[in-house]
Amino acid sequence: MVACVSRESVKIVVIIQARMGSSRLPGKVLAKLADKPMLLHIVERMKFCQMCDDVIVATTDDVQDDIMEYLCDEKGITVFRGSRDDVLARFYDCTLNAKADIIVRITGDCPLVCPKMVDKHIDIFLKNNYDCVSPRSTDGLIRGLDNEIFSFSALKRAYKNARTACEREHVTLYFYNNEDRFKVFSPPVDDIFKLPVRLCVDEYDDLKLIKTIYGKLYRAGSIIGTEEAIKLLKNTPELALMNNGVRQVTFNDKNSQ
Repeated sequence: MVACVSRESVKIVVIIQARMGSSRLPGKVLAKLADKPMLLHIVERMKFCQMCDDVIVATTDDVQDDIMEYLCDEKGITVFRGSRDDVLARFYDCTLNAKADIIVRITGDCPLVCPKMVDKHIDIFLKNNYDCVSPRSTDGLIRGLDNEIFSFSALKRAYKNARTACEREHVTLYFYNNEDRFKVFSPPVDDIFKLPVRLCVDEYDDLKLIKTIYGKLYRAGSIIGTEEAIKLLKNTPELALMNNGVRQVTFNDKNSQ
């Protein structure tokens, strides 16, 4: 029997995972895109989600992340600070503090994440009895459009049971390592989102591409449509070559937000 959760009965919170200490591109979350820090663009994009009640930036207790708290406070953005390496604990504590029932996990290096896609996946989550809904890059999703929707109850189980350093560092890895215990659903990826390009920011070449896209398409007071950015890359394929040599990080890379 399929369970359907009433939208009015739950609190849905976007948690953007971000820190200054990326090993491959330190400080990338505050890199300027169209004269505004990348993190603010991501927050702005998530506020376009119709099905979310709040947007929170979850960063670390490290001194180097003080600047992120100052920026968020200045802009009226809720910020939560927690463990640098135990990101699972950071998410759990942040969710408890926010009294959230459903979490949308976004990372601070995805400045073209798609609000419409997030809303679609929240709707799927609410209409079904899943622990986690997430499209996967292995099914063709463009890197940088990643999003995960999961319940607080699933997060709590992972928080209590995850033991390895990798599972503590990568918030949802415990779900995927134990799919016999969690109902994880990966929605089919629409063809428009299967272009073999990178729209995340791991290295300088990624940032250079994103800066170019923002320079061409961003208009103050709105956001760049994800499909609009993809269309630009299709029409000018030489742009995508700017970062085609960047190696994708894996769970074993010490590069978590």
